[in-house]
Amino acid sequence: MKIKTILFLSLVFTLATIPASQAKDTQLVPNPPNGSTFGMTLSDYNFYGGNSGSLLQVVKIQNSNSTENPNQFSRICSSINDPICDASQETLQATAILGPCEGKYLDPCIESLEVFDTKGTRYALDFQRFVSGPTFQGDQATDLPAGKTISLWGSKDLPNVQNFSVQYIIDYLGKSPTAAKFIPRTLSVGISPYVVRAQSLAKNNRFLEVPPTDPLYKFTLGAIRSEGGSSYDANCAWQENGVCGVEQEFEEGYTYQLSIAIPKSFSGWLQGRLVDPAINVRPISENLNILTVRAGAADVPRIAVHEDYSMKNEKYDELFKNNRAYALNSGISMGFFSDQLNSIDAINAFASKIQDKATLKSTKWSFKNNSYGPTGNSSNCLASDSKLMGIVTTNSMIYESGVPSFNGQALEYKVAGVHYNPDGTVFNGKYDLILRSDAARCLYKFSAAPISAEISVTGSDGDKKVATTSLTEKDGWLHLAAYNFTFSQPTIKMILKQELVAPAPSPTPEVVVAPNKAITPQVAVPTKKISITCIKGKMTKKVTATNPKCPAGYKKK
Repeated sequence: MKIKTILFLSLVFTLATIPASQAKDTQLVPNPPNGSTFGMTLSDYNFYGGNSGSLLQVVKIQNSNSTENPNQFSRICSSINDPICDASQETLQATAILGPCEGKYLDPCIESLEVFDTKGTRYALDFQRFVSGPTFQGDQATDLPAGKTISLWGSKDLPNVQNFSVQYIIDYLGKSPTAAKFIPRTLSVGISPYVVRAQSLAKNNRFLEVPPTDPLYKFTLGAIRSEGGSSYDANCAWQENGVCGVEQEFEEGYTYQLSIAIPKSFSGWLQGRLVDPAINVRPISENLNILTVRAGAADVPRIAVHEDYSMKNEKYDELFKNNRAYALNSGISMGFFSDQLNSIDAINAFASKIQDKATLKSTKWSFKNNSYGPTGNSSNCLASDSKLMGIVTTNSMIYESGVPSFNGQALEYKVAGVHYNPDGTVFNGKYDLILRSDAARCLYKFSAAPISAEISVTGSDGDKKVATTSLTEKDGWLHLAAYNFTFSQPTIKMILKQELVAPAPSPTPEVVVAPNKAITPQVAVPTKKISITCIKGKMTKKVTATNPKCPAGYKKK
């Protein structure tokens, strides 16, 4: 069966409460079988490779066949004042793991970690210690925070797993002869419940320089390599010499709240492995915001399969060539990542081996900033270089690395995956979108009146499928969600709506009629007339009137 699961979204908000269960180890990716095989894995990309320490370096990558200037290779720095790392001559880069906040909020840091059980009981976790590993000194003048290691947090009041590791990483584009300060580029955050166990193969994480004389140079191209990241028989959230913090599954029905100080320069969108998230952003200083994220953990399916080398054919050859640009040889296992839609090609190529079923599934609580801008007609409304616009989360095996596009009518987002869980039950997809209310109103040119949504999930055959959908609006954020959809190539569309409110008619002035009054007839009173005699010489004239007067030339007698 070919997997072409595409999801075009119109999104919603729902609260899911699931009974708590006893925690257990996360599942391990199975090792390749003995013999001549090839294969593929599909999982979330960890851009820092599971390292538990911070790295400040001068980056120099040259042609692997070059023998010129053997001293020109990437170097590890303890601070920007390290003589090896002269920022006036070279470009520095930094990957900083951030620790708990101390005193004034001068640098990015972890403010708090809290756990809420199924009844809403709150557990505040305390910082316990840092894992052993490489660090570097910070420098306020160049906006470089101190590079720490993974921090460990816990609470003895929690009923089951009581300890959590926090990996808060910012990758900085470096200081150089032309740049006076470090610029934060990518952000990645994750928490993991763990239990401590002895592990003979576990080692402290450290970084090593690879000069051109090292045989590994041709594989690293002069980059720094790490040591101590593999535990072999357990998924280690962190490790030290002889000790492993074995990852545990998150408690069902619990929610987890992390508050971190982030640079205000981080804007745009976040994406992650969360369920039913709620976010809040508040300024804490001139350069920092406090970002608070509360959510449940997402159950994420993964793939790890291997095929006997005798089954090699053109289909597999093309897959390896197109995605890794090298020939398919025995012993090769190619890694694909969840945030790349072309990973569907790998699932389709190994379809007969996968049988439309995930190999393993584990719970994750993580998020990162999205370096991909909006698409379609949405860029003006969904893009910002000064504030966070929202977060997109899903538990889908494969998802689009970007924000939802807007086609002029509906918000759309693509996901893909297999149909079944490892145990053969149907996998239920979850999708959440939180965006600023003013951005949604900008898209649809809505007023401040309430918004509703039309949400549909339709299979490739045109039949409507069952899904739980909802929409809420609170504190300036619009939360849309689609839950419990399956992966038989669904299309999910969300169209926001707002009822037109007819203008209220102008009030008609009230006409007040006075009560009738009795009218008294006015009776005319006769006017009395007076007569006078007027003379002029020998002539006389009599004038009669109410106010008689003599004509001109006459005098009253």
